[in-house]
Amino acid sequence: MKSGLAITQALLRLGPAILPFADAATKELPLGRLMRLALFQVTVGMAAVLLIGTLNRVMIVELAVPAWIVAVMLSLPLLFAPLRALVGFRSDTHRSVLGWRRVPYIWFGTLLQFGGLAIMPFALLILSGDTTGPLWVGHVAAALAFLLVGAGLHTTQTVGLALATDLAPAHARPKVVALLCAMLLAGMMGSAVLFGLALANFSAVRLIQVIQGAALITIVLNGIAKSYGRETVLKGLVLTIASGSRTVVVGANGSGKSTLLQLLAGAALPTTGTVSHRHMSRELPADDVYRHVSIAAPYLNLYAELSLQETIAFHARFKPFRQGTDVISVAHAARLEHVLHKPVQHFSSGMAQRLKLALAILSDTSLLLLDEPASNLDQAGVRWYQELLAAHLDERTLVVASNHQAAEHSLCDQRIEVERYK
Repeated sequence: MKSGLAITQALLRLGPAILPFADAATKELPLGRLMRLALFQVTVGMAAVLLIGTLNRVMIVELAVPAWIVAVMLSLPLLFAPLRALVGFRSDTHRSVLGWRRVPYIWFGTLLQFGGLAIMPFALLILSGDTTGPLWVGHVAAALAFLLVGAGLHTTQTVGLALATDLAPAHARPKVVALLCAMLLAGMMGSAVLFGLALANFSAVRLIQVIQGAALITIVLNGIAKSYGRETVLKGLVLTIASGSRTVVVGANGSGKSTLLQLLAGAALPTTGTVSHRHMSRELPADDVYRHVSIAAPYLNLYAELSLQETIAFHARFKPFRQGTDVISVAHAARLEHVLHKPVQHFSSGMAQRLKLALAILSDTSLLLLDEPASNLDQAGVRWYQELLAAHLDERTLVVASNHQAAEHSLCDQRIEVERYK
């Protein structure tokens, strides 16, 4: 028992040492959960090697399919690539009764991959000459198989990457994506070796067995990848926030404050239940909510390459500022007018926080969401925040998430203890 525990601990210590970007793991997305989620990249790499490497050669050399036909088939998966933007958008906005916003798309992609790999053996049987069917049927079936596998791997990869970035905190997302790319390469290299060994003594039957095995592995690994685990953050919360009210959501770190604000902002969907917004006695469509909401939070990043002036101007293109407010006045309100042309990536944490708060508070929105607004602010910065909020709050609806720091919610007169809904 003790020896088994020692071996397990040794492997856990060794894993981060030899695995590239293993430090991407966080409390929200532990390494074991991240590695399970990364399995979809293994199946994508396996499918790419099977199409581009194995079948490319076999169809030309062993089955005597004209090279131009094989080249056309290999290009078919690329026809689906531009649709990745649409798939990503649909998975962003998908409303599921079960609350599974992205998981259905991973299953759709998996089934497309499986369907293409299931058709491929029948196409190869016809192309090998072992049946009496016309060759054009084999060509059409092979083309359909290539197209389905390509559509499936593009769908699975797009939504899988989006799901991983959803689960990872903002500071870890670049490393999470890098780890997933490393798993893609691992899947390609590993499957290339296995396919080569399995087809060393080539036969049409052996090739069909390899393709069928790849289809089965795709279903199994993607099934494991999607079972990354679920955690109930908020439960049984029934809440009405009146127009013009000032509410503070209090709780310890990890209690669900940020989740609640993301639900209110329309940036996340509840697993069960609904979140509705009304403006001027009219319920807002989900696509219009963002126009009426501004939010500032430590986990929301600024575009590092832009200067302060460019950042404010870019923000104004999507969310106009309050009347009489322009780029210079926003910079002045944030006490950053002296660094107007400085890239945001060179700002201190306090300067960046003042900019985030100024952009949110000075936006022309009816709902203002502030997540731990005093983060990274010194005492002078906290006083600045209180003065700016008091000057521009007016009749707007305010919701502040705070871990019991009174200075953050001094203007609030309603209180929600979020830990009551765990």
